[in-house]
Amino acid sequence: MQTVLSGLRPHLLQPKFLIEDPLGVYGIASILGFLDEARIAHRKTFEYDVSSLLEHESSAEDISGMSFVRILKHRQAIAARMTEHFIKIRTDELQWNKYGVPTCSDCDLPYNWLHTWEQLTTMEFQRRPSTDIPFAWYRLRDLRFETDGCPCSAFSVSPDWRVCDLMRIKDELDEFVEDGFASLDWTKSVPF
Repeated sequence: MQTVLSGLRPHLLQPKFLIEDPLGVYGIASILGFLDEARIAHRKTFEYDVSSLLEHESSAEDISGMSFVRILKHRQAIAARMTEHFIKIRTDELQWNKYGVPTCSDCDLPYNWLHTWEQLTTMEFQRRPSTDIPFAWYRLRDLRFETDGCPCSAFSVSPDWRVCDLMRIKDELDEFVEDGFASLDWTKSVPF
């Protein structure tokens, strides 16, 4: 039996399985006691919306309810920390200015695209604790001015984006994810 398990172990983390069904990989690795593989698959689940995690019918079969709840609680805790930090940066004007976030020279309000982006970002953190989508250039490029903010600004995010240091905010938030993930005690937190 050990030979079969040792033969299965390297195949669990193949990109095909990890990308298509990280929850299933986590469940199988947890059941078999492969802590490193379970940890990698657990981290991979952060890249997916909660609702899409159970798209594969095998996912529900391969994971215990307790494991799934643990993943959801961990995602929520990290998302809450990210949102709290993001809102703290936004509400503290000195902090916000530290990142070079531009304001309109005429009305001294943040540009509309920035306000819209902030709202979308906090909603996205609740869906998945990852900064990849909110900070993606294509997402910023397509923002339109639908919310409060500067009434003077044009429709292009491009000039503002070059001035902002939003990537520094992204890096700080990514550290929150990694610190929260590293704080898990993997010797006793993977249920079988």
